[in-house]
Amino acid sequence: MSAQMRRARFLAGIAAVTGAAACGSGNGGSLPTPTIGGVPGTLYVADSTPAVLAFTLPMLQGGNEPPAARIAGPNDTLTGPYAIAHDGAGNVYVSETTSTTIKVFGAGATGNVAPKGTLGGVNTRIPAAAPLAVDAAGDVLIPTTLGGPAILRFAAGATGNVAPTATIAGPATTLVAPNAIALAPDGSVVVTESAGGITVFAPGASGNVAPARTLGCCTKTIPPIAVDADGTIYAMASQRLVAFAPTATATTPPVLMAQLQFLGVTNPVVSQLAVDAANLYVVVTSSAAVYVFAKAALDGNPLALLSGTNTTLATPIALAR
Repeated sequence: MSAQMRRARFLAGIAAVTGAAACGSGNGGSLPTPTIGGVPGTLYVADSTPAVLAFTLPMLQGGNEPPAARIAGPNDTLTGPYAIAHDGAGNVYVSETTSTTIKVFGAGATGNVAPKGTLGGVNTRIPAAAPLAVDAAGDVLIPTTLGGPAILRFAAGATGNVAPTATIAGPATTLVAPNAIALAPDGSVVVTESAGGITVFAPGASGNVAPARTLGCCTKTIPPIAVDADGTIYAMASQRLVAFAPTATATTPPVLMAQLQFLGVTNPVVSQLAVDAANLYVVVTSSAAVYVFAKAALDGNPLALLSGTNTTLATPIALAR
């Protein structure tokens, strides 16, 4: 099948799920006031203030809406959020640029609240500015280069200075400097490397094991990375968004390459991605908004912006869907 046919089938499938179209492509024009999020749920955003915000989706007024919950204040001990994730119970996990710990906030936490637990210490090997993901069982997975390149796994509910319950590490893994992580629906572990490339490990992989597969790309692939409920993998290649089929290998071309538009932002650097059945959510370094793109129309302007005084956002840093 040609790359053009793959792209057409990919977009047709997304359009069938989302139904609605986004605004026109290109750099100019104003945005309408659409509903954000075709799938009910929560969008978690870590902000520079520092704060952790939870927005309820769908949003009917386009994006300038208050969060349903906002964790902020001295008791939260946050200083500089870097990455954010959540588990099925609603617990929220936050790593920081200035700390080698993961702070865990309980489901429904809001206001000036302390973390319910903190994971960190020399035994954990957690680095500062740690990417993280949480699987269906509540296990926390973290890429690291401390003590050698590895993927660390901590059991659900782990706190304190504890060693990982499992580690993917060793020459067979081909890991060099893993710097972003996402989980596929089947539990496969998907990581990017700082030198480029995407590596996928089988569900439950541990020890000195070879990847289940690797993905090639046209140019250097950098963080961030996201995987949707169908298993499609989204990443950034230079300034372009690329998407790979769930079973893609090193010789499989992307099913999609799209040029996201950011409404006048010069030389945008995409730092975070999140995805659901309807939309792609994007954080751009130093921007005051979360950009929301309809998956059916990624090659163009955003569907809407999550921004405005009601949101209380200053500079979004990370997000999770």
